[in-house]
Amino acid sequence: MGYIANADPDYNYPGNLQFLDVKQGAIYNLWGHIEQDMRSKSDVWTTVTDVKFSSDGKFIFSASTDASIKVWQTGDANSYLKPLHTKVCQSKIHRLSVCKKPTYGTKYQLASCEDSGLAQVHFIRIDKKQGFTMLSQEFIEENCMRVSSDINFISNNKVVAGYYGRSNDPNGVIKVWDINSRKKTCYSKIPISGSVSCLDVSHDEKWITCGTTSVFEDKEGDGSMYIWDMLSSTTLCAFTGEKDINVISISPNDQYIALGGMMNTVYVYDKRYLNQSLHVLKHENPDDGLPHDGIMSLQWILDSNILVSGGNDNCVKLWDVSLASDNNMIYQFSHHDSPVTSIQIASDLSLLTVGVSSGKMYVYSSDETFIQAGNRLKYL
Repeated sequence: MGYIANADPDYNYPGNLQFLDVKQGAIYNLWGHIEQDMRSKSDVWTTVTDVKFSSDGKFIFSASTDASIKVWQTGDANSYLKPLHTKVCQSKIHRLSVCKKPTYGTKYQLASCEDSGLAQVHFIRIDKKQGFTMLSQEFIEENCMRVSSDINFISNNKVVAGYYGRSNDPNGVIKVWDINSRKKTCYSKIPISGSVSCLDVSHDEKWITCGTTSVFEDKEGDGSMYIWDMLSSTTLCAFTGEKDINVISISPNDQYIALGGMMNTVYVYDKRYLNQSLHVLKHENPDDGLPHDGIMSLQWILDSNILVSGGNDNCVKLWDVSLASDNNMIYQFSHHDSPVTSIQIASDLSLLTVGVSSGKMYVYSSDETFIQAGNRLKYL
């Protein structure tokens, strides 16, 4: 669980990363992401921007506004006292991505993107002689003045990164980098109208989709969503009802694209028919007068057409997008105390975790052993 930290030292409270071991009934604080406040000269906790597990669950990778990536080893209580390794980067890190099938000879492959526009691929090796080693390869074109907002792997030899537009050039860009090449120019790229806010890669790794937002914080985006077919080098664009897209996700069968943003509504498209949305799935807007971020997380249930979304109405809703009408909500979890910020589903469907803006996490399970362990949780 990663948390947003208040940068003001007077309101900067300890702790910004926690590890929940449900089976053991324990929660561990991971102490690491801090930096010195220039005014007070005191250490302050920084916002954790992304957290990922390795595919085997043995390591945790965390990124922060403190311009560092930290590697944590799961295990006994001593493993969480300090990070196993720290990678210092150039600037605030926005996203991490873990490669499912690393390059031969590499135990894990991790990609990161940051404010400076730098994209990196980190190669982690573990052997008996040298122990843990982490080598990094940088990808950035000369005179790149764009923020890199999102990153993902395409197999184990390419990464795709999305970039914001700039005040003097509002068009964003998507770039694909060849990991095996040391060239300063990217493998291929396409311009995008507006800043690229999020992206996803199809499961057959043949096409990419991205959502957009405005270059300027005080203005709305144009609602554009793009599909880039990498085999034919063609680009398709659809103008959605969502002006500022936070998250975009492709269904397991590569047929549907779901996206959500500030409007607190999920738009589902059939990739074959982009002239109009297939479904408009609504979460209720709270009547509290407070600013909210809308839809922040979307997850597909593996090998199905069931989409899980979380919204400002404090609810997590399950939708069957294969049904013909928009009245296709099949279940909802509504007992949360604040807007939903993140959703994660275990691959075996044994756990559903929900993070909310109050800082709490809710854990749902059909496994009685998990429930019993959850009832005796301890902070360690």
